[in-house]
Amino acid sequence: MKNNSSTVKQAAEAFAKGDYERAHQLYSELSATLGDGVVKANLELCERRLRSSVEANTEPPKASLETQLKETQRLLEVYYRRCQVLQQQLVSARTSER
Repeated sequence: MKNNSSTVKQAAEAFAKGDYERAHQLYSELSATLGDGVVKANLELCERRLRSSVEANTEPPKASLETQLKETQRLLEVYYRRCQVLQQQLVSARTSER
């Protein structure tokens, strides 16, 4: 059992450091000795992180980046205007309290 707790600790440390392949390997070893149900969630998390890191390493098309930039700029302007309106409302509320 002590070996398993050491492996659990190593797997958790590997996951925390972002070494999802190593963590997955260690959790797979634990799965073989302790059963799938014990570490199933951990294995799933490792697999998700590995998939997302692969997806993050693929470069999106340039048109997609330009579209995203335009949408971000549009939303920034919307939020800025909303902030201005809220500030005006706050000032109005404070002056009407006096």
